[in-house]
Amino acid sequence: MMRWLNANAGALQGAAAVATAVIALAALIGVKYQIDASARLAREQSARDIYREFLALSVQNPNLSDPQGCVAAADATSYADYVEYLLYMAEQVLDADDGWQPAVDDLFRRHAPAICAIDDAGLYAPAVSRRIREFQSRGCAAAPACQ
Repeated sequence: MMRWLNANAGALQGAAAVATAVIALAALIGVKYQIDASARLAREQSARDIYREFLALSVQNPNLSDPQGCVAAADATSYADYVEYLLYMAEQVLDADDGWQPAVDDLFRRHAPAICAIDDAGLYAPAVSRRIREFQSRGCAAAPACQ
């Protein structure tokens, strides 16, 4: 047995080096997978948190959350901030998961005059810009314009 080990020592060392490299590569891939999964879970949790905050803001300000068309001049600044927060929330949730699209689309319908009034959708994250442009192309013809 010792004679065989001595005779094949070079080959065994080479095989051990290859096995070590393969194991190190597998560990590296596993670590990358864990980091990516952790980041995805953090994004998803952050999206749920921001949506929950948006819902709380909507409950506290029903005049802003469901404007029934155009917003009174006295509420214009608050409403503009509300819509910006809506768009920020949309960025966060769509970045986390495309499954939020129906909820975002529903909010855009509810706030059609404000969404239709956006001149430069390119200022927002790509997913939100796309949703704004799609909404504007099909949903703004029927939306009333606010003065």
